[in-house]
Amino acid sequence: MNHKVREYLIEVAREGNKAVSYLKLIKANDLKINPDLKSGQNQLRQLLNGISAYENQSGRPMLTALVRSKLGKDHGSGFYEIAEQLGFGDQKTLRESRWGDLEVDRVRDFWQDDRNYEQFAKTERPKHQANKVSRLFESLTFSEEYQWAKEDWWDYYIDFVVDVKKLQAALAKNPQMNIDNPKLYKTLSRSIQSYETFMSKWLKENRNGISSRGQSVLSGDDFRTIINDPAFKVLSRVVINDPTPKTYQLLTDWWYSNKEISNRPLLINRAVAACLPEKLSSTVDGKKFWYVVETLKAKYDFKLDSTVDWNWFTANEELTSWLDSQLRGVIEKFSDDILEQQIWRNIFVWLIYDKHHGKQSIPVNTLIRCEPPEDGYDEIPLSNDSFEGREVDFEKKAKIQKDLGDSGEELVKLHEIEELKNRKLFKQAKLVRIAKPGEGFDVYSFDERGHEKFIEVKTTIANWKNPFYLTRQEIKFMQKNKSNYSLYRVYNFDAENNSGEFFELRGDIEKRIIKEPTQFEVVIKKK
Repeated sequence: MNHKVREYLIEVAREGNKAVSYLKLIKANDLKINPDLKSGQNQLRQLLNGISAYENQSGRPMLTALVRSKLGKDHGSGFYEIAEQLGFGDQKTLRESRWGDLEVDRVRDFWQDDRNYEQFAKTERPKHQANKVSRLFESLTFSEEYQWAKEDWWDYYIDFVVDVKKLQAALAKNPQMNIDNPKLYKTLSRSIQSYETFMSKWLKENRNGISSRGQSVLSGDDFRTIINDPAFKVLSRVVINDPTPKTYQLLTDWWYSNKEISNRPLLINRAVAACLPEKLSSTVDGKKFWYVVETLKAKYDFKLDSTVDWNWFTANEELTSWLDSQLRGVIEKFSDDILEQQIWRNIFVWLIYDKHHGKQSIPVNTLIRCEPPEDGYDEIPLSNDSFEGREVDFEKKAKIQKDLGDSGEELVKLHEIEELKNRKLFKQAKLVRIAKPGEGFDVYSFDERGHEKFIEVKTTIANWKNPFYLTRQEIKFMQKNKSNYSLYRVYNFDAENNSGEFFELRGDIEKRIIKEPTQFEVVIKKK
């Protein structure tokens, strides 16, 4: 509940004016609400409903009867809807009898009684001790630099989330109805009242409000392939109605197994984030999301305490839960509505990235985990077989590669030990080691559940697109140990800082790589 607005209305009740307009209420209390927008109207309604419910629970008249859209006119439909919900009678009957005018008189009589005023006017506010995270939230969200988030992004975000919530309610109410049935969309915004127009907003539209600047786009052909696919129609209904790590993975698996469409993890993340803003931030680019995680770990004592399996969904659940605990109290300055608070928290995650990215280097002895890239090669790049002679110091080149490889393995070892300790897997952390030559992998470690993991490390000072090499033995070991094998691609390695970035491939890794022999083992055959 907004205590400031409640106390303001009590003072209005003690004065001579009959009522106060929505606009005056907003200005007098410095509310960040635009009453001309649908999202602003929803914010204002939620705020007033909270005060009405609070007063009703204590047996006092509806203080919000003092607020009207325009002075001299009757109360709006929202006022009579909450009156009916609170048990004052049928809203139509109440409106016809102008019950609101009578309630205004009761409100004034109650609060002009000095004994009531002394006893009930002041409300206890929840105590809030500012921490580093809440101070960061205030500094970013109130700064001039990020006013665009309030003035631009917020409206797109809340409007689409509200539409998705309406669709979720319709799906829950009609469990047997196909996702392309027009009846499911009739309560949504006018521009998305059909299966195709909603899906276009959900999947294709560059800027649907879920991410700040728009994240990737689908071609028209890919979009039509997706929405016309019978399996997708079944799957999308499940994902929208029940966004969980399991259904997120189902959508991901379907998307990547469909060779007719481009693999775009940003779109997958963005689509699921629209369905669960309560737990998923709108920073849908995996690399940027993990950058925020590492920033909060390094500067604000954030820890991934649960058994997170290092995908975007489960790590988001950890992060947003932690942020909710850190921001309790300060975020209420923006809204009393829980969903709106969660959206502000999600915007805050992006602002952290925008604030810190490029302004701090990766800490010494640190690997930054990133999502596997969405793009790559369709075939091995052509080599320059010019057959021209050149001077090559093969011994020096081999030593540089050996030193780089050893450094990458040591850094991965440090990273694995630290991550296992963070998960309280101290016994496993002691067993992490560099493999011996000939074992078929580089680092012996454990996954988030404590199961052993064999890691092959490939390190480069260049970006991740730089080719790397696997020996025949390494490939055989990879094929034999698919269930507990991982390939760590370490890139942008900084030898001076002993730091870099990496992504992890696991499972059937051969589906994610293209390999071509570069040399052959040769023996002389019999005549």
